[in-house]
Amino acid sequence: MLTVDGDIHNAMIKHRTPETIEVQVNAERSVVIATDEMEILQSSDVSVMPAGLVEQMTIPEFSDLMAFLQSAK
Repeated sequence: MLTVDGDIHNAMIKHRTPETIEVQVNAERSVVIATDEMEILQSSDVSVMPAGLVEQMTIPEFSDLMAFLQSAK
């Protein structure tokens, strides 16, 4: 997402209304932006997760990641 102020947010959409969009920036932070403040909203074919990260995770870490991703829907 690119805002009219030039801010770029690479994040998952958490909630959307006609007036606002809430994106999950990371596990601790979400941002709510007015739709009239958005310049471009575009999906990406590239995952925000670094390539090869899953292979380096333990089973509990991977489970935590899956739980986080499910809660962000």
